[in-house]
Amino acid sequence: WLIKEDEKTLTFAAPIVFKETKVGYTVISFSKEFIKEKVHDAITTVIIITLLVIVAVWVVSIPIAAGLLRPVFRLLKGTQEIAIGNLGYRISPTKRSDEIGNLVDSFNQMASELQKKELLKGAFNRYVSKEVADEILARPEDIRLGGDNRRVTVIFTDIRKFTSLSIQMSPKEIVELLNRYFTMVTEVVFRFGGTVDKFIGDAVMSVFGSPIPSDNHLEQGVKATVAMRKLLEKVNSVRRERGLVSLLMGIGLDSGIVIVGNMGSKVRMEYTAVGDAVNMASRLAGLAGGGKVLLCEEVYNLVADNVVAERVEGRQVKGIDRSVVLYHIIDLKGAWKDEVDAVVQSVFVEMGREGVVC
Repeated sequence: WLIKEDEKTLTFAAPIVFKETKVGYTVISFSKEFIKEKVHDAITTVIIITLLVIVAVWVVSIPIAAGLLRPVFRLLKGTQEIAIGNLGYRISPTKRSDEIGNLVDSFNQMASELQKKELLKGAFNRYVSKEVADEILARPEDIRLGGDNRRVTVIFTDIRKFTSLSIQMSPKEIVELLNRYFTMVTEVVFRFGGTVDKFIGDAVMSVFGSPIPSDNHLEQGVKATVAMRKLLEKVNSVRRERGLVSLLMGIGLDSGIVIVGNMGSKVRMEYTAVGDAVNMASRLAGLAGGGKVLLCEEVYNLVADNVVAERVEGRQVKGIDRSVVLYHIIDLKGAWKDEVDAVVQSVFVEMGREGVVC
């Protein structure tokens, strides 16, 4: 115990015991200056050791941290590139086999799949409208690629007297004319949610209600036929001003249950529709004079409240052993007409901007 303390020393005493008998005391005095010096030395040693440990950890951790953060920064850069639409961006593969390496590989795989999806979407956009393409990609499980019965509306359009017209033109001029004509028809079909099934010479087959089922396929198909005719009238006015011959287009429309699906051979297939409605639309297009839109009486009755049409009596349709009552759609009524006129004007302006009016 402490028995004495002054400014310079601390004195401690402890008893000396031998066989349970106190035989004396041990007295020890410490210099306070000595104690302070030892404490200071100890603190200095601890500080030095701590600094050395910090430096050692810093020197060792920087390469480790850099190795960890470098791929993280590259991943950040990659996500930024993908976000701005650069789907071709890839991160250089690492030799790491840990989670970071797996993350880099997963990012590159994701970017590759996104690029493939975008390419696939671009391919879809050549056949269907952007809205239909988006829906197909968003819900691919709804698309059944096998044969399937479905109620659709089918449209055939072709140019009247195209053979005699093509004789007067060079091959290059014919191709340019057809491409502009196909552009016009395709744009209208897409605006009304249809699908361009195929080009057959100067004819175009389009389908509404496939591959995505639609409850208003007939309405959209009828609107598209009138829009095509009105748009061609605008195009012809420009062609006449430029001293070019007018194009005359016949249109046939029918609606009913057809078989849709992948058809062909094991080496070449196409997604298309076959059935009575397809055949009837094709035959009506053949019967339609320039500027005419023909449909059968049964289909006309379904849209009669929204169209202005004239009755065509006693026409003979190939494959049908009786005369058939047909209707020629002259114009639309009400909201249908307003929508079609707006689409026609929009497409005409866009085609003019792209230089494909005539």
